[in-house]
Amino acid sequence: MGFKYKGNVKKLFVIIFGLIFLFGMFVAVKTVHGVEEGELKDARFLYQLFTGSQIKVEKMALQHSNFLKGNQSLANVLSMKAKLEKTFSLSLQEITDAQQREHLIKFQGQKQLSDGQMIRLVWGGERERVTSNEFLYKTFIVVEMIGQVKEEQQLEINFKQLFELLRSAGIQPVINVSLKGVYPARMDVTTQKSFISSLLNKFNGTVVEGIWGKSSASVTGYSEKLSRFVSSKEKKVNVQINTHMNSNGEQTIVFIGFPIVIMD
Repeated sequence: MGFKYKGNVKKLFVIIFGLIFLFGMFVAVKTVHGVEEGELKDARFLYQLFTGSQIKVEKMALQHSNFLKGNQSLANVLSMKAKLEKTFSLSLQEITDAQQREHLIKFQGQKQLSDGQMIRLVWGGERERVTSNEFLYKTFIVVEMIGQVKEEQQLEINFKQLFELLRSAGIQPVINVSLKGVYPARMDVTTQKSFISSLLNKFNGTVVEGIWGKSSASVTGYSEKLSRFVSSKEKKVNVQINTHMNSNGEQTIVFIGFPIVIMD
């Protein structure tokens, strides 16, 4: 599974909003270590795994997505919107379309940071009828920090910045991490499969599910060395690795995500 950052931003967040429902309906999240300590350690490990495997890291995405509270009035939704705007120093504009309006309210905003990173945020609520004249909302949030990352220190700075912003907004941070990198050689799908296995072996990871195409591969796996996992259909998952050849067929693009890949 992966989500593109190209194209219409509104479409992007509609897709990611679907991810929140997926996690909310089917997935239980388990944490092994302290959240900040464990997840930052995981992020560093993934970066080191890439650089130690001749993969040049090009891009990172850090994301928090979750349902927050149920039975919230519209006034409470708007009050939290104002708090998020102040905390993240951005403006949230309503993007609820006509077809969605009976079921939810949704706002989005984004901000370019001085170091070339970007923060994108969606805030809103799933609408639930209480009486014939009254509605309450189950609130949700998606926050992403995306951009180039040239060294491990930059990843750590970005992680801590997003963690503190979420905490300042009164949200318990649980941060998903994805990296995109380039391996400087062509790999056919058989070689990609072997390469993914070698990456998993470096942290005692096991394959949960694999999908093999003509020139691409995607594997979800599990490792006890990572601090958190998601459960679906009684299977533990906390890492995803995707590979495919680049447009000229001379290099191999590699994605890794904890617990899943959230970018293409």
